[in-house]
Amino acid sequence: MQLTSGMLIRPHLRLVRVLGMGGMGSVWLAEHLALELQVAVKVLHQEALDFGGANVLSRFRREARAAAKINSPHVARVFDLGAMADGTPFIVMELIKGETLTRYAGRRGRLRPEDVAPLLSQVVKALTDAHRCGVVHRDIKPDNIMLMPSTNVPFVKVLDFGLAKPMSEWQDGVSTATGARMGTAAYMSPEQVMDSKGVDHRTDLWSLGVVAYELLTERLPFGMDGSALLAMHQRDFVPPSQRVEHLPTGVDSWFRHALHPRRNRRFQSAVAMARAFRRTVKAARAAREGQGAKIAAGHLALTEAARAAKAADRAWRKAALARAAAAGQLQTPAFENARRHSRLQLPFVLEHR
Repeated sequence: MQLTSGMLIRPHLRLVRVLGMGGMGSVWLAEHLALELQVAVKVLHQEALDFGGANVLSRFRREARAAAKINSPHVARVFDLGAMADGTPFIVMELIKGETLTRYAGRRGRLRPEDVAPLLSQVVKALTDAHRCGVVHRDIKPDNIMLMPSTNVPFVKVLDFGLAKPMSEWQDGVSTATGARMGTAAYMSPEQVMDSKGVDHRTDLWSLGVVAYELLTERLPFGMDGSALLAMHQRDFVPPSQRVEHLPTGVDSWFRHALHPRRNRRFQSAVAMARAFRRTVKAARAAREGQGAKIAAGHLALTEAARAAKAADRAWRKAALARAAAAGQLQTPAFENARRHSRLQLPFVLEHR
């Protein structure tokens, strides 16, 4: 079916305009007439159905059900899952007004650890709620993280649960029919690359570690060519502190855990991951403030020394004036000239009168 602005795909749902297009489908701004609410409608293209068949349709439905199952303010809400008159499937979702983390980072440039920490914490809240529901996202990356304007820190929403699966399916050995690796290569964990059937919630934590590395350094920790997998298994990535000047070395230790090739050596929960990052940032801030206090103390000592020197100079002048008065020199032109000069000049004038 050819979609157009103003089309009613349901009696209460009218398309307004296209928000985005992709290989699998499109996302439209729409009006929910009964609720008088603007929503986003994700439509699966017929071409994608023809190419992928039942697997594509199953994935599309799984995205809606997975997101609807997760009760989190940091996950985009799903309102409905349905099909048009010709059978074209669609999902009605919360309309998010903001920008992707990709665009945000591109606009802001390299972020400081203090800037990354609150964003990381919010993604962690979304993942914690998802993992608690038994859902693994499997495609955490900057394009799937939306930032909404807020007073201090942007408000995070995690999108696109199209690759998500209940953990029970992994435990039962259920996977894609082809066994194909699914995800975005640069953000996939070693186990997701090697055997998609064996992943659990810790694959999301690996991906989030890659996102954090990219935000701090503007680089990916591993290459995207054939050597990337070998680099993952050898833990062969450049420590962030070697890429970014003044980045605390404590961050390197955090990444050694977050990007460990053995998942039992990584952080075992999203909460533990975020907590460790906050501690690292806090320790770095305390170290900087301690160094700053030392510098401030040094400046204060110099200031006090300068004040003491001035006081000593005034005392010396006063004593010199008293001696001059006792010697009857106060009315001489030579003394009047000396009185306007510095401490170093005064003795010379008096002694050579």
